[in-house]
Amino acid sequence: MSEVAIKITREDVLYVAKQLKVELTDKQIEKVLETTKDILLDDETFWRIVMETIEYSIKDVLNIHSDYDDE
Repeated sequence: MSEVAIKITREDVLYVAKQLKVELTDKQIEKVLETTKDILLDDETFWRIVMETIEYSIKDVLNIHSDYDDE
């Protein structure tokens, strides 16, 4: 089984931080980049993550969320 190397960029970190509604200093961003620089995923895991990401995006675009808070 082959592996896929993932390169996390500064823009990726800023995007996720925005989704989490947090702000990071340049030093914190660099630390995140340092700790995520060697991500290797096997093909199956990579594609599962890609599919889950696409699924989440579709649900977001269609405003479909499984919110249990509304009960």
